[in-house]
Amino acid sequence: MLPRSDPKPSALTLCAMMLPGLLLSSLALGLTGCSSHYMVHDPASGNNYFTRDVDRTGDAGAVRFRDEATGARVIIPQSEVRKVSADEYEAGLRHETK
Repeated sequence: MLPRSDPKPSALTLCAMMLPGLLLSSLALGLTGCSSHYMVHDPASGNNYFTRDVDRTGDAGAVRFRDEATGARVIIPQSEVRKVSADEYEAGLRHETK
C-alpha cells in the first residue's frame, strides 16, 4: 500500500508558502516609505520645483532633476535644494500645478 498523504498542510508548510510574499510586500512598503522629497529653488527665476531625485552634475553647483509637476527634465546652474516632508511635497505639487 502507498502511504496516505494528508490533505491538510501543516502550519510549517503554510508559513513556508507565505514567506516569499510577505518578504516582497515588506520590501515594497519599505522602499516607498523611504523615498525622499526635495524642493529645488531657482534664485534666478524665483521658481520652485518639486522632485524625488536630484542629481548634482558637477558643473559648479548645477543640478539635474525631473519636475514632478510637469514631468520635464530640468537643469539649473545655480540652485537651492532643500529636503521637504511628504506633506510639504504634496502641497507644493498642488500649488505648482494650478
